[in-house]
Parts: sequence; structure tokens; C-alpha cells
Amino acid sequence: MATINASPSTTVEKPSAADLKEYLDPEDPDAGLSDEEREEIDRALVRKLDWKLIPWLCLLYLVSFLDRTNIGNAKIEGLVADLGMTQTQYNASLTIFFVSYAVFEPVSNILLKRMRPRIYIPVIMLAWGLT
Repeated sequence: MATINASPSTTVEKPSAADLKEYLDPEDPDAGLSDEEREEIDRALVRKLDWKLIPWLCLLYLVSFLDRTNIGNAKIEGLVADLGMTQTQYNASLTIFFVSYAVFEPVSNILLKRMRPRIYIPVIMLAWGLT
């Protein structure tokens, strides 16, 4: 360390760059690695996360798609006749369902990011029950 004279009676030691780096970031696992090595570690981490997450996300997407197409399957199986609906009433209900779904899904995702799931899920269940 270098010394700095703050006043004639006191001397302050100036920390070296290595001391500052250790002080500011004491547990950097990538310390001393080159940029290429860090990029390779990042690519390996993303690849590992992809292999863990993508299959589950694909399954969730499939289930979501099947859930949204069930109303079409219900119509084929006689939903309109069983409920005594006209074609216009069925189309209106379908429009209301999909428009509200498209409006509230992004809002729901934003709220989920802002709230914890242990709070968010009971709140939407309660709201669904009250409506």
C-alpha cells in the first residue's frame, strides 16, 4: 500500500487496486477469469437452465392450449343444444371469454411478478369465487 500524507502529523495508507477489489467483491467466483472463460460459463449455465425449464414450459403451454380449445370440443359434443343457445349467443359468449382472457392474462402475469405466489394464488381464487 502507498502512503498519503493527509496532514503533517498523520499518514493514511492508500489501498491497492487488489485490496479494493477484494473489499468490494469478496466472493466473486469469476475473479481472475478471462472474458472468453466467463462467456463459456454463462453459456453452460443457460444451456443447463434451458434443459431444466423448456420441457416444463412446453408441457404448460400444451395444457393451456388444450384448456382454451375445450370450448370448441364442447360445442361439437352438443353444448349449444344442451344449453338451448343460438349460434349468435354461442359466438357472443366465445367472444366475451377470449377478449376477457386476452385482457386479464397480461395483468395477471404482472401482478404475479409483483406479489408472491403464496399471496397471489389465494387472492385470485377468492376473486374468482366472488365473481
